[in-house]
Amino acid sequence: MLHTPGRLSLHLTYADVLYTLGGPHLKEARQYYASALQLSGGKNLRALYGAAAATAALAAAQKVRFVFRTYSDNLLLRFELCSPLVAS
Repeated sequence: MLHTPGRLSLHLTYADVLYTLGGPHLKEARQYYASALQLSGGKNLRALYGAAAATAALAAAQKVRFVFRTYSDNLLLRFELCSPLVAS
């Protein structure tokens, strides 16, 4: 990645490896998915779903509710970690 930092496939592959490792690597995986989204102009579904999955896994680990919102007018993606889950 140091040789060709603008290559989308390298960011995605590394993010997938970090996501597979899980645990403390989820935050870094989410960062690499976000950089892949930025490189693709928000048009890469693999990066989008990877970022959503990494955020959902982080939310599950922290026991909080996960909200995923997209705003199509400016391709802004927003992942929110909301209030703690209430056991019913």
